[in-house]
Amino acid sequence: MPSTIRAQIEIIPCKVCGDKSSGVHYGVITCEGCKGFFRRSQSSVVNYQCPRSKACLVDRVNRNRCQYCRLQKCLRLGMSRDAVKFGRMSKKQREKVEDEVRYHRAQLRAQVEQTPDSSVFDQAQTPSSTDQLHNYTGYSAYGSDVGSYSYNYTGQVTATMQYDISADFVDSTTTAYDPRPSIDQMSESSMMSANNVSTGGGVGKVVQGQQRLAIKLESEPISDSIVNTFVDSTTSRQSEDVSPKESESNSNSYTSSLIDPAQISELLSKTIADAHARTCLYSIEHIHNMFRKPQDLSKLIFYKNMAHEELWLECAQKLTTVIQQIIEFAKMVPGFMKLSQDDQIVLLKAGSFELAILRMSRYFDLSSGWVLYGDTMLPQDAFYTTDTAEMKLVTLAFEVSSGVAELKLTETELALYSACVLLSADRPGLKGLAEIGRLGQAVLRALRIELERNHTTPIKGDVTVCDALLAKIPTLRELSMLHMEALGKFKRSTPHLEFPALHKELFSVDS
Repeated sequence: MPSTIRAQIEIIPCKVCGDKSSGVHYGVITCEGCKGFFRRSQSSVVNYQCPRSKACLVDRVNRNRCQYCRLQKCLRLGMSRDAVKFGRMSKKQREKVEDEVRYHRAQLRAQVEQTPDSSVFDQAQTPSSTDQLHNYTGYSAYGSDVGSYSYNYTGQVTATMQYDISADFVDSTTTAYDPRPSIDQMSESSMMSANNVSTGGGVGKVVQGQQRLAIKLESEPISDSIVNTFVDSTTSRQSEDVSPKESESNSNSYTSSLIDPAQISELLSKTIADAHARTCLYSIEHIHNMFRKPQDLSKLIFYKNMAHEELWLECAQKLTTVIQQIIEFAKMVPGFMKLSQDDQIVLLKAGSFELAILRMSRYFDLSSGWVLYGDTMLPQDAFYTTDTAEMKLVTLAFEVSSGVAELKLTETELALYSACVLLSADRPGLKGLAEIGRLGQAVLRALRIELERNHTTPIKGDVTVCDALLAKIPTLRELSMLHMEALGKFKRSTPHLEFPALHKELFSVDS
């Protein structure tokens, strides 16, 4: 395969895990790792088993943890040995790939041509279509710093590269042109270490905690599908071709569409929804299936009889697991990784518990009033203790998660709402207020459009779903404060206990 063609396709992340792709393998755009995994799964007798519930997250960080779920994702995307026999993509699939390549090419050009202050959200100045396009791409609205997102392709992706997508992309024997050292081990180590109990003396030293959180933010470049949903995997096979005229026409219409605010909101919604889907441990279908399963009374009794200290540590461990995914979500929210590292840390420390409560709403069964906790349905009183502050915390957490669940949000709406809460420009200690404000307003616009499309009637009177969501933000803040108060009180009474390292970094309290 010619190097320019190969470089084009490698701009698009692996459809299976989000890592840097190296071509179309077995009918789908994938990285070398997923290509090799699928080849091995087809060339020998394998009987993979899922140790959990056949709903494991498959991304660059977690792809080696469950072979069963990884293979199932490959098959769902359309990977097949038969794909080798077909010579060309369909016209529709080629157009989709062309569009995504153009998008990433525009990102790369803007990285060179634009100043760091240009922004997609500065829509007031629109002197020309060219300037509008630069405003759209210059801020990297659909990714982090383009250099890290594209793994510094700029040396390979030249200005003279053609947009034309060759039928060679369906060659499943394509090899990587320049294999880079894998960062999987480093990423795995980073995620695993957050689960381990810290052995250091003292709790939550702010400076050390921020340094460790900064390392976590930096250790995994935000390459996990910034606009991965922008193009489907190349699975269909037809004999249609794209003519040069059609390709030029597509290019012109695509460039024009980029300056449409509605198009920006649509792409923003798709990007954030994809980030949400990639970082939720279980799909909504799996959760609803768990709601209907017979309850194990022995597990219910086990949790209700759990000692006070054990319950705190158990909940802290579960919360830490969720927050690991929230950090990954934040890194995929458009523009987040372009903020200063200090601002990223402030936003995560202030908002991570609130986002965890929003994710709790997915696990809340409205029919029973119980919540799915791991693989067990638990009522509110299973988390009760004799402490007044803790009782208030649990009660309000259930009220908020129940209230959000009652609004029947789609996964896209919940993703956008979570991003709005994350990108709150009024958090104490923030410096880039204007930048964060622009990001937050753009996400809010996308959320409003999504809600108006799906919820046409008000909840009560003239109160819309969007009004109800915005009204819950002060309650989320109150809940976060209650959590810190209860945690501080508990830690002062049990100074000998050690919490997970990431938990201590995000929720540092005086003990």
